[in-house]
Amino acid sequence: MFNTHDDLEVLTKEEILENNVESLEQQLNIAHTRIHTLHDVINEMKHLSQQSVDNLIKSVDISYSRWNNKNG
Repeated sequence: MFNTHDDLEVLTKEEILENNVESLEQQLNIAHTRIHTLHDVINEMKHLSQQSVDNLIKSVDISYSRWNNKNG
């Protein structure tokens, strides 16, 4: 890989810390994006669940009305 000592890059502590901070910022941005995506998915699931509940209530109401009309 490296043929001579000159090929090795020597980083200062400050450069290493800067690289670490940059890497952490990138990871934080990725995590932030994923959190927002998950939030969107959760909201969509809540919306679909509520629609299912609403449809179930309508179905029960219709069935109850039919039952009352047959027996009333």
